[in-house]
Amino acid sequence: MSRKKYTIECGEDEKLFPLVASKKKLKSAYTRVFHEGILEVVNDRDLSGSDLRVFLAIIGNLGYENKFTMSITSLGELLRMQRQNVGSCIKNLVKRRYLRKEKGIGNVNFYLVDPTIAVRCRNSKYGKVIDLWDRPKY
Repeated sequence: MSRKKYTIECGEDEKLFPLVASKKKLKSAYTRVFHEGILEVVNDRDLSGSDLRVFLAIIGNLGYENKFTMSITSLGELLRMQRQNVGSCIKNLVKRRYLRKEKGIGNVNFYLVDPTIAVRCRNSKYGKVIDLWDRPKY
């Protein structure tokens, strides 16, 4: 692990404080969130606080290629919300086009997250995620 020395200015008298920090590599999966996209969601006055909580939980549990497959019941347990309230929030997010409902195998559905807001995929697969979002709904 490499170590780099930084200098930070603090306070009114502009004292300099040295800071030695380690450059860490992320070992777990991560999701990229785009500044303009997330600001659009946060500033949407048609979304409630519960809608935002559900959306952030979805981003936090996003699968590869922007597919969210967790059940509404499990998401409700995670957020300590009633299943009906979670379902209502998801419907509102779909209506506002931040999520899109997709037909899965059998009678199991999943949701896609708008890739201009957040994305979880390899760089080489980003075009595929955009195409999946842009294609006509089932």
